[in-house]
Amino acid sequence: MATTASTQNVQTDISAIKSQIARLTNQTNRLEREVQSKNDLTQFLQGDVIALNKSLVAEKQKSANLESRVVALETQLKNTLASFGETQGELRSTKTLVRTLQTQLNSANTKIDQLMIDQSSFNISYIENINSLNSSIMSVVQNGQKDSDVYFTTRGLDTTPNAFSGSPLQYKVVLSNAGNGYDVSSGIFTAPSTGTYCFSVTLSGSTDDHMSCYLMKNSADYLVEVYISAYSAYSSASTSTLIYLASGDTISVAMCNGDGVLSSYKSSFSGFLLK
Repeated sequence: MATTASTQNVQTDISAIKSQIARLTNQTNRLEREVQSKNDLTQFLQGDVIALNKSLVAEKQKSANLESRVVALETQLKNTLASFGETQGELRSTKTLVRTLQTQLNSANTKIDQLMIDQSSFNISYIENINSLNSSIMSVVQNGQKDSDVYFTTRGLDTTPNAFSGSPLQYKVVLSNAGNGYDVSSGIFTAPSTGTYCFSVTLSGSTDDHMSCYLMKNSADYLVEVYISAYSAYSSASTSTLIYLASGDTISVAMCNGDGVLSSYKSSFSGFLLK
């Protein structure tokens, strides 16, 4: 969860940086147009000054008025040139800021990539630990098996039925079924004896959409939720729980909902009687 929150914070920063880059880009375009306009005005005024200087030679009688106009135009030219310099300086500063923000954006994207790699590694490690735990449980059960032992392990989720119809999920590959509590045709485990049971569920999605299913008791009471986050295709989630069951109580994985598609890959359902 901390990694996801960090990812969301970095993505928020990226959005803010992109927005600022867009605003500065618009400002840069406006300043470039203003520079061009002032450059055109400068060229026009320079030409006007030249024309007036030539007129002074030909019309000395009008020299006083023309000289006043030349002075005014020269002053305006100086002001325009000064403004032109300021605009160029602002343009250079804006371009420098855009480059800095682009560097920050690239750095943020690098952090996002690293977070995705870290999250993927975490998912793989978590699934490996769950599978190792299931293997250890099976080893203990098989080595100490008695006539009264109850346990089962299944995998190979049948993805043909509509998983979101509310019906129990059906696991077709039965690795063990001591006590014959698991019914492969319905996907339902029925407790053959009263006692405390441990159940484990692992679900995998074949798309990058959110999904959730529930471990159900007697098709009515949900015990725990298995939630698959929309991080990437074939993300998986696992959960385990302890529950006291009377003989004849049932346990199933059902009441699924979400926008994704469940995958047979890495999906499993197992349980055993503790005492």
